[in-house]
Amino acid sequence: MDLYYSLLGLTFCGLVCSLPSSLPSPRIMGGHDAVPGQVPYQAMVWAKFESANAWNGGTLLAPRYVVTTGGTLVDGLYGTQTLAVEVFLGITNYTAAVEPGRQLLVAENWKLLESGGISLGLIKLATEAILNEFVGLPKLPSADYFNDDFVGKKGLISGLGYVRDNVLADVLQVAELSIMPSKECERFYGKMDWNFWICGYDPVNSGLTDGDPGGPFTIDGVLYGIGYSFPEFDTDIDYRSVFVKIYHYKDLLIENSDGEIVFP
Repeated sequence: MDLYYSLLGLTFCGLVCSLPSSLPSPRIMGGHDAVPGQVPYQAMVWAKFESANAWNGGTLLAPRYVVTTGGTLVDGLYGTQTLAVEVFLGITNYTAAVEPGRQLLVAENWKLLESGGISLGLIKLATEAILNEFVGLPKLPSADYFNDDFVGKKGLISGLGYVRDNVLADVLQVAELSIMPSKECERFYGKMDWNFWICGYDPVNSGLTDGDPGGPFTIDGVLYGIGYSFPEFDTDIDYRSVFVKIYHYKDLLIENSDGEIVFP
């Protein structure tokens, strides 16, 4: 199966589609609760469609710009774009009535950025996020990071996706994934263009699940990619997650943010 279409099919499902009931409780398994301010650039994106509402992850790249997967903004059932977008920032405990740093911001507009068959969603907020110890910007990668395969290292993922049917995580979850060598990842996904992708895995089933794509994937404290897709379920050893390299979108992100998104 062509990699791009298989990944896009998973991503476009977003939170509008439900996972098969035979799957184990989906979550970032093997992870743990984040502490306030641990992932200050984590966003939670709410999209309103004619047919349903959907949640997915997002990553704050500049005070007025959040990036997510393209599928967050597209109804997986009808192929129509969202009618409205809101973004939560500064979230650690989603169910808390009051939480320091939490911000709910309405989107002014949004657009799909496409390259190599991959789609990202860039959201412009109507007002700037207030940066503080709970809401902040990530370190963005340089060309050196773009060319590094990082094999042997670990990356940090985070998300507020579903922990079981129709129940979102109460607390932001974080977990570490090892970087999978490209040839090993291709055993499962087929031939991949490594200018776009990176694979992470964990032997005890940590990884992205429904509601987590669009969130940050950092290596050595630098935002190397964003969560893009996850397998339905692996029956063998490892749970594998796929991330899109953010540096590949450098020019598109700069151009479409009027230069507000800044890479080193």
